[in-house]
This record gives sequence, structure tokens and C-alpha cells, in this order.
Amino acid sequence: MATKPERTALIFLSAVALAGGLVRMYHAIRPQADRVPVASGSGAALAGQRRAVDSATQAHQAGRGTAGRGRGAKPKGGGKATASTRTYRDKQPSVAPLATPGPSFPIDVDRASAAELEALPRIGPELAKRIVAEREAKGAFGSIDSLDKRVPGVGGALVKAIRTLVTFSGR
Repeated sequence: MATKPERTALIFLSAVALAGGLVRMYHAIRPQADRVPVASGSGAALAGQRRAVDSATQAHQAGRGTAGRGRGAKPKGGGKATASTRTYRDKQPSVAPLATPGPSFPIDVDRASAAELEALPRIGPELAKRIVAEREAKGAFGSIDSLDKRVPGVGGALVKAIRTLVTFSGR
């Protein structure tokens, strides 16, 4: 008769062996198309890797059909997100677009368009339009303090967030 620690060890080892067998079985029955060929010295391995990346990118982009919903977002029907309501993209790492240039910082608030201003943190479309409208109506801001005083919706938190990302030409 085995002691309690011996039984626990046997159960653990059995579980590890079973898990290893399941992993081996999964790899054996997995579709051949999912596998990346490994052929040293030829372009076959590189071509297989490119296909795998393209496939993952397409799957990730297909998961973006629910715009505005990120990790932990509530499902459209309301209520909490559960394992059964999470989308494919919630389980995948983020894939950055390849050819989209980012904004060039610092942004000159006295010359930037509303679209350029939206690249700044905490500035949405409406606030960007108000900034441009105020600048066109009364002239350049010249400083971040002037921006804070003249545009409704710009406050201390926003000023702190964008201080190092903006410049003012005074034009």
C-alpha cells in the first residue's frame, strides 16, 4: 500500500504523462497547412514563414469587425464578457500595420490640422476642431498656457499629457 505522498506523486506523474501524450497527439493530427516547413539552405522555409505571417495578419484584421471594442470590453448585448463571448482578437497578440507612418512629434499647434491634433493623447475629433476654430478666429496661441485659457475642454491634465509633444510657432 502506497503512502499519501507516494499516491500524490503518482497522480502528478500520470497527469504529466497524459498531458505530454495529448500534446504529441495534437501535433500528429494537426493539419499539414498549419505547419511551417523547415528546409535549411532553400527559400521554402522563408516562404512558409511568410504564409504563416500573412495568415495571422488576415485573421487579426478579420477580428477587427467590432471596432472600438478592446480587451475586456463588454459584449454588444451588455453584461460581462465571458470566455464564450470573447473574440478571436482578444486571444491574439497585437499586430501593428506595416506601412502606416506615425505622427511626427512635436506637433506645432499653431499650424496643425485637426487630424494632426487628434494624434495627441486625450484629444479627440471634437476638441481638435475647437482648437482649430479658436486658432482661425483669434490667431495663433503662441504658448501652451494660451491654449489652456482660450479653448474650452483643455485643462491641466491635458496640458500635462501633451506638454512635451507640442510646440508653438506663433504664426
